[in-house]
Amino acid sequence: MLDTTPPWLRPGWGPHPEPGLPLTQVMAEKGKGKDAKAMELDVCTLPRGSGTPGSLPLPMMRVLEALAKLKLGEKLLVHHVRRPVHLLARLEEEGHAYLLKDLGPGQVKILIQKGG
Repeated sequence: MLDTTPPWLRPGWGPHPEPGLPLTQVMAEKGKGKDAKAMELDVCTLPRGSGTPGSLPLPMMRVLEALAKLKLGEKLLVHHVRRPVHLLARLEEEGHAYLLKDLGPGQVKILIQKGG
């Protein structure tokens, strides 16, 4: 039976079918090679809200700002405290590839490759 669960709600890895590979290895194989570096961004200590009703959460804003600075195919490694469902949906809408790994309570890593 076909799994219709959105990738950002699936357990373990995001939309990638190879959960045994490390994030950097998987993206290297799909992207620019094993030496490709990713810009890192830690949003773990940022407040969840934006402070302004109707605007994006601060962690999501910072990720989208960092992503806007990257060139097509470059990568961003995000350290987060939870699975950011709204961000993941936005990444899919904008055509960015991502891998998500739950490392335990309060530890999520998301590797994003800028698409277009």
